[in-house]
Amino acid sequence: MIDVECGWCGATFEMYKSQREQRDIAYCSDDCRSKGMSDRYSGNLNKGRTLTEEHKQKLSQAHMGKSLSEETKKKMSESTKGENAPWHGKNLPDDMKEQISETVSGFEHTEKAKKKISDAVSGEKNGMYSKSPEWSFVEVEGIRVRSEWEADVVRKLVEKNIDFEYEPQSFEWKEGRTYTPDFEVDDWFIEVKGYVRDSCKLKAQSLVNKHNKNLIVYGSELGCGKHFSKNEFNEMIRFISEK
Repeated sequence: MIDVECGWCGATFEMYKSQREQRDIAYCSDDCRSKGMSDRYSGNLNKGRTLTEEHKQKLSQAHMGKSLSEETKKKMSESTKGENAPWHGKNLPDDMKEQISETVSGFEHTEKAKKKISDAVSGEKNGMYSKSPEWSFVEVEGIRVRSEWEADVVRKLVEKNIDFEYEPQSFEWKEGRTYTPDFEVDDWFIEVKGYVRDSCKLKAQSLVNKHNKNLIVYGSELGCGKHFSKNEFNEMIRFISEK
């Protein structure tokens, strides 16, 4: 038996050496264990505590080279979602809220961490890249379009009895990626463009130069095709009508 210090109250008690070596923190009673585990989840467990170099090395070696399988990650995620979450339907006591607040107060990611997070969700890595959320669609003349700008074009084309198709064809603009212009009228394609990413210009240029298609760009410029600004809506409709 060896003398051990309780990880919660600091009292000294006896424990078998083999048991102590198997535990990160030892507690002298169930009450201390309960309080200690509560502190673990509130983020205060290691506050003011310094691990020995030997302990740090053991922790490092225990996790070295280990990675969770996708199945395990999924199970862990599902086990803490919704009603399975430990605090689902419960209100944290005020003292615990205060402890959590103190723990995260003033915390700021390093520039390296910020860049890593940003890169992980930027551009095509973003789950919503090239997708429109359900609430963003607008229905007009029995057609679901992706914006009010596109809805205005539909209304005007219908008013002028101009035959058109909405998103009828897709064209490859780079390996494994396709681009779908908004409208097709006879042998012209129409792209309604607000915010412009670099990829938007590459897609439009591919349509014109690689696929030899006629393109009308309404809104922001894409560096190719016949461009009409938002203030030139009627001029664009007139141009289409005369084709």
